[in-house]
Amino acid sequence: MQSCECENPKRERRELKAAVVKADEFRKELKGRRVAVIGMGRTGLDCARVLVDLGAKVTIGDSKTAEKLRDQCQAAQRMGASLFVGEGYQKALDGAEWVIVSPGVPAEAAILQEAEALGLPVWSEIELAYRLLRGKMLAVTGTNGKTTTCALLREMLRAAGFVAEVAGNISADEMKRTLISASADSTESSVTVAEISSFQMEHVDEFRPDIAILTNISADHLDRYASFSDYMAVKSRIFRRQRESDYSILNRDDPSSRQCESGAGKRLWFSTAPLPKDLNGAYLNKDHIIYKEGDKLTPIGAVSEVRIPGKHNLENVLAATAAAAAFGADAKSIAFAISRFSGVAHRLEWVATVDGVEYVNNSMCTNVQAAIRSLETYERGVILIAGGADRDDDLKPLGPAFRKFARHILLIGECAPKLERIAREVGCERIECLPTLPTAVKRAAEIAKPGDTVLLSPACKSFDMFNDFEERGRVFRESVWSLTANQTR
Repeated sequence: MQSCECENPKRERRELKAAVVKADEFRKELKGRRVAVIGMGRTGLDCARVLVDLGAKVTIGDSKTAEKLRDQCQAAQRMGASLFVGEGYQKALDGAEWVIVSPGVPAEAAILQEAEALGLPVWSEIELAYRLLRGKMLAVTGTNGKTTTCALLREMLRAAGFVAEVAGNISADEMKRTLISASADSTESSVTVAEISSFQMEHVDEFRPDIAILTNISADHLDRYASFSDYMAVKSRIFRRQRESDYSILNRDDPSSRQCESGAGKRLWFSTAPLPKDLNGAYLNKDHIIYKEGDKLTPIGAVSEVRIPGKHNLENVLAATAAAAAFGADAKSIAFAISRFSGVAHRLEWVATVDGVEYVNNSMCTNVQAAIRSLETYERGVILIAGGADRDDDLKPLGPAFRKFARHILLIGECAPKLERIAREVGCERIECLPTLPTAVKRAAEIAKPGDTVLLSPACKSFDMFNDFEERGRVFRESVWSLTANQTR
């Protein structure tokens, strides 16, 4: 790491060498050990593969039936793992010395309760990955903005000459890689930019990123957590094990983030307003991005160079800037990456301009705050396509944003009736409920005028109509592209 710690590079080299030795010793320790992996999604299978490759004796358990897990079962059998699926999958714990749990398995699951009753250590994927990691880790969590921040931070570090890659809970089309896979392949020079979800932090012990970023916190996943406070507490675990040589980066513009415990790491802030004299980090001064550390102010570049739209994306830029600067990236490299970065798939992604109408894919927008922020991005009224799975979330805060920014609202999915009531209560009149996303795109094309923006910003999960938000985004793209074969894509 080439940061403020550069005044003691020998100490830093010693720390890195010690971390590499510890990771290599743990890898050797795995040989012949009996490990149970619970959950056969992508993360679980990657954990099993890495453990098998390191010589562990792996059993995999999943409550779904073999019929539903046919492809996964075949993959597990090819790697040599033992399988217990469907009824009786708890037998995967028999003889296990510890348990690795996939993020989709809730903490209250009976098999995890049984594991704890047996005294077995229960680790998440990121705990296992951290213990295998040979290089440095910069970790990003938060309700919104994680993927964009990770992707931009990677580009900043690469521009500065670091060997950096993105991994973790990342669902961008071109960047999918589990953290366990990246850690298994890591070297002493590796820099892993890790996207971390709250689910992944439910079972951590030693997990300690060198730099940890909390982008923001708003109500989400409350079907998994008993309260917003519980959700905040899990998010804050990203800072819990940090030492004084590490960095904790938080959003000063977000009231909930300011309440988070940030451990022993040096605290940096990012803000769209100037920072007080006693705080360090990245901020905006009029139309310029500044990095501040003590009395030293480093100009990074102009806001006009930022290509990704919206105030929320300025926050993501500032978060990445603070992390990259703290890690040792120079201002010129950071500015170069900012000027070249055009965004990530399914996140305010421009799809096409058809007959003078712009179509924007924001399928990753799966909660209320993300929807409000995406609507605020556009000064002119938009034709909004929203709706999806109903998780009993409080959707009422969407009302004022509907009223202010949406010229016409097209609703789909389970939440359509609820969203229609909310929109009408605030005085919106141009509202339609439609059966599918393609019909919504077709209807949007019929009513749009040149200069309009058709925005897919669902504010809801996708599981009522699609396998995931990525499939929803792909269907939106294909529906837009089908409007005409003669327009620029």
